[in-house]
Amino acid sequence: MHYIIGASFSVRPDPRRGFQSRENQFSVNTLYKLANITPKQGRLTYTFTGVDRTSVALDFETSRDADQFIAKLRNERIPDYSPESGKIDI
Repeated sequence: MHYIIGASFSVRPDPRRGFQSRENQFSVNTLYKLANITPKQGRLTYTFTGVDRTSVALDFETSRDADQFIAKLRNERIPDYSPESGKIDI
């Protein structure tokens, strides 16, 4: 899990975004913060709260899926956390 409660982002307008895209649930140019992460029936529900007091809850299969979604919105790359990362072979 890379992004924790308190992580924030804003959704920018994008005319290429698909009609059923998850990003469409957020108001454009509004700052949202990750407010809660709850396990629910084998999935994770991430709840985001906007500065305009709106709330958006999205379900993800794994925390990695959620991290990739948030990283895309923040235009960031997630570090490689695999156990093989950073090992030095001698």
